[in-house]
Formats: sequence, C-alpha cells, structure tokens
Amino acid sequence: MLIVGGRQSAYEWAALIAEHEAERIDIVHRHDVPRFERVSWKFVDDNIDATLAVRGWWRKLPQSEQQKIARRFWEVGRIVFATGYAADMAKVPYLAGIIDDVDLSDGFPTLDETFQPRVPGLYIPGFAAARDFGPFFGFTKACPAAATIIVDDVLQRT
Repeated sequence: MLIVGGRQSAYEWAALIAEHEAERIDIVHRHDVPRFERVSWKFVDDNIDATLAVRGWWRKLPQSEQQKIARRFWEVGRIVFATGYAADMAKVPYLAGIIDDVDLSDGFPTLDETFQPRVPGLYIPGFAAARDFGPFFGFTKACPAAATIIVDDVLQRT
C-alpha cells in the first residue's frame, strides 16, 4: 500500500490498514522526517462565528467567496498531493433503512440550516456537511459549532 502524504490522515490510514494486516505500507511525503507542526486555525474562527450567527451563512456566500475560503483552508493544510475524500452516504450501513429518504448530490446529503436532511430527527454533521456548511466542517475545529446548532434545534423542538 502506498500512501502519499505526511500529515495526520496519512498516518491514521496507515494505522487502520496495518490493523488489517497489510503486507507492506509505504508513506511518501515531501520531507525527510514527518513534521507535525502546530498550525493556527484561528482564521477559521470568523467563519464558524458567522455560521453560528446566520443560519445558512455558507450557502448565502457568493461562490467566489466560498472558493477563496476553501483555498485558504487547504493552503494552511500544506497539501502537496491528495486524492481527497468522497462522501457516499449510500454506503453508511446504519442509514440503510432511510437512505432513500435522504436527498443526495454527489454522495453528499442535502441538509437544511440545522444539519438535517428531510428526515426529521436525523442530523448529519462532519465531513458529510462540508458541501452545505463549508470545508471547515469536515474537521474537528467546527465540531463545537455543529453541536451548538444541533442542540439548539433539538431544544426548540422539545
């Protein structure tokens, strides 16, 4: 198995693959010794604050602004070569009984402003929400914001 990349997800994948008894795993990166330097994600704070302040903030941004934010986000990640991730909600086993009720676009669920597809009571945060909420929702940096929005919605419904 060849993994191209030298950051966290490359090593996570290597560990997962090793657990499945891969014969060999090679990790290729651009530096001699992997450097897990601290990266400041402070620039994302304003985007998360805007998401909390204005429901649907990401969707309301002009596409040029979305692209600018996404480009800055990935520049900080220092990606040299990446195949990326693809959402495929149809392959999530615990959604088997309801996946036909979830509108999908390129494997991503279509979500409302509270992380819900058209299935009441189902919330889908994380990477699967990145298309509707911005690329930063695929990372732990946005977990508190997603939790805040979801809990607020649950409390309003009870």
